[in-house]
Amino acid sequence: MTRAIQPQINSFLSGFHQYIPQSLIQMFDEYELELMLSGIPEIDISDWEHHTEYNGYDRQSSVIQWFWEIVEDFSQENRVLLLQFTTGSSRVPFGGFAKFVGGGGPQHFTIAIVPYKEHTLPTAISTC
Repeated sequence: MTRAIQPQINSFLSGFHQYIPQSLIQMFDEYELELMLSGIPEIDISDWEHHTEYNGYDRQSSVIQWFWEIVEDFSQENRVLLLQFTTGSSRVPFGGFAKFVGGGGPQHFTIAIVPYKEHTLPTAISTC
């Protein structure tokens, strides 16, 4: 079976090794490599809160306190869904929330005041 798709495997590995040299990959076991490629499976709320920016709020605002209380009460699955909705990613990158990167570079999780508009649904300002 593998021989039938060997050219495709070779092409994939060639492209993959352009970004991560084989010599570096050999330093890690499969679990460490999965963590680096896929991100952290558990969401650390204190890390999330520490690396959050506020636009129109500060950390002491009651709305912000309520937000973090709700996130704290969420199941891990609901935290992942919230993260997916707000960032476009269901996993935290290796290195934590400080390492989130968007199209324009570092992308910090931001909670911002959005003016009320009648008949609109909640939105994430940026999910990419």
